Amino acid sequence: MRLPLQRTAQRLGLAVTCCAILLSLSTRGRIMLHTEGPLHPWFHLALFILLGVLAMSSSKKPSIRLALLAGAGLLGLGIEYMEVIRYGNPLEWYDVRTDTSGVAIGGILGWLLSRRSNK
Repeated sequence: MRLPLQRTAQRLGLAVTCCAILLSLSTRGRIMLHTEGPLHPWFHLALFILLGVLAMSSSKKPSIRLALLAGAGLLGLGIEYMEVIRYGNPLEWYDVRTDTSGVAIGGILGWLLSRRSNK
């Protein structure tokens, strides 16, 4: 049986993912998200830390958690690739690295939080 927290985490994860995709495809969304400048990498890191925590909170099964973490990492690559196609920008590997780091940090934080809540 799923816990309410798991369902909430799944819904939040889906909502955050959809928002990230839609905003990255919108010119106005890119402006709102500060796609340049000193805050840019911090937005990437914060978003993907959140996705990592939500991935770990969405299920108790390790295989599902790993699949969700991998999906979050691939989301970062996919968004960057969509920006290449949509805007003709070169692929921003530093953003992909930041996104992947955020997923890893979020996964660790989510794991620590889930361990704490089990005690």
